[in-house]
Amino acid sequence: NCAQTVMSMHSKVSVVFNTEGDNFFIDCDVELLEVALMNLLDNAAKYSKDNPQIIISLQRLNTHTKLSVKDKGIGIPEVDIEHIFQRFYTVNKLESKKMGGSGLGLSIVETIVEKHCGKIYVDSAPMQGSTFTMLLPNELASQLQLEGTMDQERKKEEYVESRRQNTGVSSNR
Repeated sequence: NCAQTVMSMHSKVSVVFNTEGDNFFIDCDVELLEVALMNLLDNAAKYSKDNPQIIISLQRLNTHTKLSVKDKGIGIPEVDIEHIFQRFYTVNKLESKKMGGSGLGLSIVETIVEKHCGKIYVDSAPMQGSTFTMLLPNELASQLQLEGTMDQERKKEEYVESRRQNTGVSSNR
């Protein structure tokens, strides 16, 4: 549904699906996950030039599913990557306003992924495109039970540390 919606909104966009395996099942709030995916697809279409192709990849891991959205758009400068999940942050304010952006989309995506006890990462370079990867647990109920036993401050510290460990070419959100 999301891919069809984006293609109807952006007539020159094509969407390619790559899946490793079949029978993908993620215990999730489908409507919220669609909002996150729709936002990533819309951004990929908006920030790509000339007949953009967006690649959606699904890969089943042991306890998680990896869902990636890749484009060959304008990319994100390295100095901005650590900020793109902050509310109201835009890389190029003038360009973002022209395209109807408010700087909330990626913040919402990150919140949705975190509500599902998942993580989101980005690989990006200017003029080479971006890949946003969501890593979502296959079984949300058991993950929530585990998460519920941790105090909030420790959870926050672990999350910040995991983000630091994934810096360099790849930064997480």
